[in-house]
Amino acid sequence: MTFQYIAQHLLLSLVPWLVGSTLGCVIGYGIVLLIRTIFIGFPRHRGRMVFTPWRTIIMISLLLVYSPLIVVWVGLGSTATLQMVGFFVFLLALPIAAGILFEKWYPTSVVVRMAAVARILSTSSIVITVTAGIYSTGGLAPS
Repeated sequence: MTFQYIAQHLLLSLVPWLVGSTLGCVIGYGIVLLIRTIFIGFPRHRGRMVFTPWRTIIMISLLLVYSPLIVVWVGLGSTATLQMVGFFVFLLALPIAAGILFEKWYPTSVVVRMAAVARILSTSSIVITVTAGIYSTGGLAPS
């Protein structure tokens, strides 16, 4: 393996990680601030908002990474790889940052956290099954 391949791999993994995680954390922080102002203005809506499946929606949107949309927009190659990895990291950093801040300001019970984890795991198993089918390793691929 030459230095060129190592540098290309570092470029394709570190740059999207830095950009995606930074944007995801900043936007997640902004979303939490917006939700916090809603809770302050309308405290009776907090109970309903706790069970909003926003993390599940983010997990489902990870399917966009595996769709051909990015390849259609920018073509094949390093640019598409950079955008796919960055978008994936962004979609994961967004709920993680928002969840950390939201838990700090509004701690939830163990039952609510367990329900959220169960919902995320069930949705992620669907996402993994669909993406495995795309690459013909089982999943939803035709037999």
